[in-house]
Amino acid sequence: MSSAGVRVTRAQAEDLIRKGVALAIEARDEFWAAYSREEAGKRKTEEAGGGTRQRPLVAASVGCYGAAQADGSEYRGAYGLTVEELMDWHRPRLAILGETDADLLAFETIPCQAEVVAILQLLREGREQEGSAPTSRRTPCWITLACQDATHLNSGESLVSCVQLVKALDTGSRPQVVGLGVNCCAPQHVEGALTVLREGLLTISAAKEVISAAKGSERILIAYPNSGEVWQDKRWLPGTGVCPSSRDFADLARKWVVAGARVLGGCCRTTPETIKALRACLLAK
Repeated sequence: MSSAGVRVTRAQAEDLIRKGVALAIEARDEFWAAYSREEAGKRKTEEAGGGTRQRPLVAASVGCYGAAQADGSEYRGAYGLTVEELMDWHRPRLAILGETDADLLAFETIPCQAEVVAILQLLREGREQEGSAPTSRRTPCWITLACQDATHLNSGESLVSCVQLVKALDTGSRPQVVGLGVNCCAPQHVEGALTVLREGLLTISAAKEVISAAKGSERILIAYPNSGEVWQDKRWLPGTGVCPSSRDFADLARKWVVAGARVLGGCCRTTPETIKALRACLLAK
C-alpha cells in the first residue's frame, strides 16, 4: 500500500513494472521516428560530437531495497539482511525486467556492499542457468552506488571494495555490468568518487554509445547525483543543497566529464530545468 492508500495485487504490481518499461520504449520510439523524419538521417548534431545523433536507450530501473521501505534506509545502508535475503527480494523484479525490451538494466542507489554482492550473484545465477531462467537474458546493466563521501558507500564501506567485487564476480570476455558509477549522492562528492572508480576499473570505455561497452572488456563511468540537500526525518530539507541553481549543478558536471563520466544526469531534487542546464553546459564545452 502506498502513502496515498492505493492497494494493488502482486499481479497488478508486476504489470505496472512491465508497463513502465513499455511506456518508456513507446516514448523513445515516437521521439526517434519524429527526429528521423526531420533529419532524414543526414543532418549532423552537436551532441554527438559532430556525428549523427544516437538513438536513445531505455534503461529499466532496478531500485535498491532501502527505497522500497520508505524509511530512508538507502541513506544509511543498514538493512540487517543477508546477501541471500537481498537476492530473494530482488529476484522477482529482475526476472520481470529481464524479459522486457529494455536496452539496459539500471541498478540504482545501491548503498551497501551486501546489495552489490546480491546483484552480482543474481546476474551470475542467470548466466549459469542460461536458457532456463527468466534472468538468463544477458541484458547489459549498470550499477550506481549511493555514497556518503568520495570514498565510502552510505553504509561506510569502501567504494574501492565494490569495484573489486564487480571485477571478481562479473567475469568473462564480455562483461554484463557495462557501467559503474554513483547516483543520489551529494554533487560535491562525485568528482572524487569517479576518480576512485576510474582508478579501480583501470579500463574505461569512452564509447559514444553505452551499450557498445558490452562488446568489449571496458566499462563506462556514470554520475547522476541529487541536489545535495540533506535527508532528515523522512524528508528533504529545502535550502540545504550545494547547488542552489541548475546552473551550479551543470557547472560541477564539467568536472565529472573530465573525471571520466560518460553518462550524466540528476537524481532526487533535480528537475527538468537541471537537465536542460546540464545539456546546454556540456554542448557548450
